[in-house]
Amino acid sequence: MSQTTTPVPPPAGPPPIKPFIEDSALLRMVVPIGRSWLAIAAGYLGLFSLVLIPAPLALVVGVLAVLDLRRHPEKHGMGRAVFGVVAGLLGTIGLVLTLLR
Repeated sequence: MSQTTTPVPPPAGPPPIKPFIEDSALLRMVVPIGRSWLAIAAGYLGLFSLVLIPAPLALVVGVLAVLDLRRHPEKHGMGRAVFGVVAGLLGTIGLVLTLLR
């Protein structure tokens, strides 16, 4: 008795393709896809900290964003988070010096 094997059918369709935006570093830099919301908030607060008032908030949210990104390495936004920390720190120092005058 000979056993005949049935051929395995090919997959039903093309393999899944990652969206173009995930592959494009330029688009990810402009469009906040896959970013930590804390990193986005830290970036904007860091930018606004140049006015000195939200600087301590930018510092705190920036640190929280860095911690969040370390816990979730699949997310993006470390540059914005670090910018929030640095700008928040500089703005906080400026705010303290202004208030001590």
